[in-house]
Amino acid sequence: MLRHRLGFVLLPAFCLAMVSCTSRPPSSIAENPLPAASMASDGRQVQQIFFKTPRVTIRAGIPTSGRCYTLTTERVVFRVYWLTTDNRSDWDAMADAVLDTCSGTRVWDGYYSWFTLPDNQTRNLMIMWRNIDRKEYGYVVIKNTPALWLVYSNSGGPWTPQNGEEVTRSWTSDGKKIVIRVQNPKNEGAWTANDIIVSLGH
Repeated sequence: MLRHRLGFVLLPAFCLAMVSCTSRPPSSIAENPLPAASMASDGRQVQQIFFKTPRVTIRAGIPTSGRCYTLTTERVVFRVYWLTTDNRSDWDAMADAVLDTCSGTRVWDGYYSWFTLPDNQTRNLMIMWRNIDRKEYGYVVIKNTPALWLVYSNSGGPWTPQNGEEVTRSWTSDGKKIVIRVQNPKNEGAWTANDIIVSLGH
C-alpha cells in the first residue's frame, strides 16, 4: 500500500450492490516525487510525480465516455464496479452479464486513476473490459487487506504488489492488446495505505 497521486478529473465509479462510490488518481512506478502538493477538486492533496516517461498527473477515478472503442473491427467497452462478493464464479458471472451497450464505458486512454478501498474487504474493485461483438472479457479484481493488497484476474492470481510495485495484466482481443495496470503507491505525502492506482491502456 503506497500512495502517489497524479491529478485530473474526479468522477464516481459505477457501483454494484447499491454501494455509493468515490474514486481517485496516470503512471508507472514513480521516481522523485515533487515535494509540493496541490488540492484536488475533492479537497484531497494531489502530488505530481516524475516517471521514466514525462511527468503525469493521476486523476480521481476513471471518467466515463459515451462511446465504444474500436479494436480492429469489433467494439470494446470498459466498466468499473464495486463488489461485495469474494467468489470468483460470481466475478465471472458479473463480467459475463455486462450489457452489450456503449453507454457508460470508462475511457481507454492509458492514464492512471486512483481509488480508495477499505481494508476490511467490504468493497472490492473490479476493472473490466468486454468485447461486445465477440462476447469475451477480461478483468482484474482488487482487494485491500490490513496486511497487503491482493490483485486477481479472470485468468489467475492473487498477485501481491508491495509499496511502489505494479501488477500488469494483458489480453488480446480482435488483434488488439488491452492492458490493465494496478499500482500500489508508496505511503508518502497524500497517499495512504488504502489508496490504489489503476490504468486502462493498450
